[in-house]
Amino acid sequence: LIRFMSFNYIIKFFSFFIILFVHSCGTVKKLTEESNKEINIDNNIENVEKVEKISTDYSLIIKDDQFNKKLLLKTEKNKHEFNLPLKSYIYDKYIFSLNSNSELLKFDFGTGDLVESIDLDINNNKKEIIPTSFILHKDNFVIGFNTGLIIKIDNKGKILWSNQTNKLLNTEIIIYQDILIAIYEDSVKAILLNNGQEVWFETYVDLPVYQAKGGEIVNFLNLIYFILPNNIVGSIDILLGEKHFSKFDNLQLISSINNSKDRIYIFENNLVYLDEGEYLYNFDILLDEFTLFKHKISASSDSSNFINNSLIIKKSNYLQAFNINNGNLFWKIELDKSFKKNEIIDIKIINNLINIFFDNGKILRIFDGTVIDTLNLKIKNIKYIYFQNSYLFASFVNGKTAIF
Repeated sequence: LIRFMSFNYIIKFFSFFIILFVHSCGTVKKLTEESNKEINIDNNIENVEKVEKISTDYSLIIKDDQFNKKLLLKTEKNKHEFNLPLKSYIYDKYIFSLNSNSELLKFDFGTGDLVESIDLDINNNKKEIIPTSFILHKDNFVIGFNTGLIIKIDNKGKILWSNQTNKLLNTEIIIYQDILIAIYEDSVKAILLNNGQEVWFETYVDLPVYQAKGGEIVNFLNLIYFILPNNIVGSIDILLGEKHFSKFDNLQLISSINNSKDRIYIFENNLVYLDEGEYLYNFDILLDEFTLFKHKISASSDSSNFINNSLIIKKSNYLQAFNINNGNLFWKIELDKSFKKNEIIDIKIINNLINIFFDNGKILRIFDGTVIDTLNLKIKNIKYIYFQNSYLFASFVNGKTAIF
């Protein structure tokens, strides 16, 4: 009888344990599902990257105390409301900049004080002409204006040549060897840097232009790929000076009105395109094939940026990193809610760590999907960052520039 009662007790205990285990599993599953609903934030993510990692190649090497030193260029006349702030350049122990009044500014690199202001002799109404590109090339500067005017000046402000095209020019100019490439509202133009003469000019007329700004341009060896403000995509062989035909030309953009959230990017032989901040495309230039086509990564994102083989997007207070080769998710990070309204300004690989720069001056340092440190530049309203000679330049919405 005692043995029977013991055995019966064991059966009941084992049955109770099974019920408890099933209920617990159900609870864990429910909690996991609820957690995933919150973290996925409208993204239907199924594929997690299990093979590749974010590349940390091309790393900048900067001292640990680099971001503690700050120099402020003391000028308030550098506002560019419709474009990114223009870059400033370190040259011959000075810092050169260009303000919205088309004045060449020369600053003392030690103090940030304005040494000289040179008014450029431009035969235009300065209230209507806005500089949109400012590039240092050897000992001279190239300047592009929204009216389609491009000039080359020396470091004393003397105009060496000018080239006028009666079309909107609101996309940053690029330089390939000794050729300058500019994209206008519906066309692409090449100019010789030494004399300003036109090399070739290609027009892509299709849809009307609805926006004053927009457009992207990148280059791969002797090829340039672009998105025009009128939503036309294409490529040109710079050396031959003629259109380069590929399957990338068949890409149809989602919006015919505004492509300001579109991004085009080159990494190795991958031409990557982000459409409307939602869909990811990867075009293998060497194979002339799309390896990823209209891959949805997000219903909407606050901001995003490419770095090496990844696309990192921010939505609310979440960060997600995607593999540009296959659309898989590298990692997902929940940030403090103080980041909810902030945007990604840029991403750099520094000392083999991913450094994400935000417009509130915060820098997140990430290793293998984990935030290992947070730095604070103690500046706000950042519009644009870039590096020169290991110095960090941060341009503000009001046009001022801080140097670290």
